[in-house]
Amino acid sequence: SGADLTNVRLALARGEVPGGPALSLLPGLASWPVRHVPLAAGDGLMMFTDGLFESHTGPGNERLGEDGLLRLARTVTAHRPADFVDEVIGRIEAIARERGGFTDDVAVTYLGWRSAEATA
Repeated sequence: SGADLTNVRLALARGEVPGGPALSLLPGLASWPVRHVPLAAGDGLMMFTDGLFESHTGPGNERLGEDGLLRLARTVTAHRPADFVDEVIGRIEAIARERGGFTDDVAVTYLGWRSAEATA
């Protein structure tokens, strides 16, 4: 998509939504918190597996963590969603490289919202 990430700074300022147990863990027994986050036309939602932030990035067992991921994402300068995702992954990969790189699978999905007029 050629969409612009003008609103990404606002979304990052809101932080992440509360988490819950890993998906498929405790089928039928687990529950997850619900949080409604309004998204306007042009906004987007980036979803990812924990492998994106669990790589070792410093001495000992230091990991990037979720807060580190948010701090890093706030500094990304890319304007297109695909470039934003690529820059986030690339920068984390570079940080983790000297400690063995990614230690778990990494999957990222970016969903963008368009206005009703854009789809008509």
